[in-house]
Amino acid sequence: MRLIGTVENEKQAFVFYSFLLNEGIHCTY
Repeated sequence: MRLIGTVENEKQAFVFYSFLLNEGIHCTY
């Protein structure tokens, strides 16, 4: 159960990080 929660958090963090990266790219160019 703890592992599943960690995986979910990792997935959420990855999506959020990708969103920030995309936003940064759009802002830069």
